[in-house]
Amino acid sequence: MSIPKPLKPALPSALLGAALALSTGTASAQADNLEGALERGATHSVLWFASPETGDLIGQAFANDSQAGQTILARCLPDLGCAVEAARFADEAPQEELERMGFSAQPSGWTLITHARDAYMLTNLPLQERELQTRHGRLSITDDHRLLFNDRAVLDSPPAPPEAPAVAQSSAATPAAAPSPPRQSPGRSA
Repeated sequence: MSIPKPLKPALPSALLGAALALSTGTASAQADNLEGALERGATHSVLWFASPETGDLIGQAFANDSQAGQTILARCLPDLGCAVEAARFADEAPQEELERMGFSAQPSGWTLITHARDAYMLTNLPLQERELQTRHGRLSITDDHRLLFNDRAVLDSPPAPPEAPAVAQSSAATPAAAPSPPRQSPGRSA
């Protein structure tokens, strides 16, 4: 019969990581809504989040080529607030690998987002305004969370849902409309 060796005391960072895992719902069966400021990296990106309980910085990372990464990066811009709906997390985040990626900050802990149902930019404009006049033009956010600059979309809107198959059309080509003549100002003769 062997006597078990006494366990070494856990390091504070290990305790923090375990507490983070329990408090942020990293079990893959649970989905959470989350938000943070987006920082894009070469292979992974992160949403920075400050814990409301402690104020600690948390890195919510994701692989750019993952389902979560494709969803988030298609709908959010770097350095702006981003909300993610129905996020799912890996059971464990690769802490050391993420720390070596050269992000702008070193958080108290990491989570790894593996799935996101949807994402959209947050309105980070002052005083809860939906538009802001800048020296370069007007920046606004629509009710459906699209960012516009001078009334032009900065990011394309999410793809439309697939429609029913198109009905077969006649094989006869429709003739092109002739261009209309240029308009003349009233009172001017040609």
